[in-house]
Amino acid sequence: MADAAIAMILGLMRGTLGGAAILSRGDVVRGPDAIAGALPYIRRVRGSVLGIVGLGRIGSAVALRAKACGFDVRFYDPYVADGYDKALGIRRADSLADLLSSCACVSLHCNPVTHGADPVASRAAPDGYFGAREIATLPRGAFLVNTARGELIDETALAAALRSGHLAAAALDVHRSEPYHRGNAAQSGALAHAPNLFCTPHNAWYAPESRAEMRRKGAEAARRAIVGAEFRNVVNVAHLDAEAAAARREGPRRAVSRL
Repeated sequence: MADAAIAMILGLMRGTLGGAAILSRGDVVRGPDAIAGALPYIRRVRGSVLGIVGLGRIGSAVALRAKACGFDVRFYDPYVADGYDKALGIRRADSLADLLSSCACVSLHCNPVTHGADPVASRAAPDGYFGAREIATLPRGAFLVNTARGELIDETALAAALRSGHLAAAALDVHRSEPYHRGNAAQSGALAHAPNLFCTPHNAWYAPESRAEMRRKGAEAARRAIVGAEFRNVVNVAHLDAEAAAARREGPRRAVSRL
């Protein structure tokens, strides 16, 4: 995931994605003036501010890769303990607006919250978290990358910002409606004719090694449940605790479901 996010970030800022699209159309671009005209949003990476929204495992991995590329990395995540930014050698923003106002590029690495969910417990952002107000806070000519969840972005606001030029370009691996099909208005919605938009088919997570690891970890989790071993990476602790308490009250004949 972090590798794919960095590839998108660099592809936008250095014009790799845009340049490939231009040549695939058969256009001819030669010399600095032609490049400047065809790809006016190309930026130098070193010293540019990359904003990361959500500093979990993936966000942290992106931050470390971005530092190696020369980015000035800032992040916003109200649930990260003080000092973690110093351990990574990056800068914390006190608010989302503070982060966005300084970014050349912003990359999203948080989850949307479903109705009634606890955003603190889930370390997540609300549905439609990145809308017209957040996009307007970015400097004109900034870039947006989303490899997290399609529900995070107001796609109508994103399309408007791309058409107006407020956003130079955007790269999305996830969408509100998937599978994404740009040629199908019912599937692509507001993004159907948005310029400087580069999309991938929700493949940022994928590698043959990743697929094998996912299956292996699933089998390991099932085995732990069967043999009664301690669980790892539990996401429904409260439910399991309630089940265990009920089992203790009802005696040993009651089985406790942990899957």
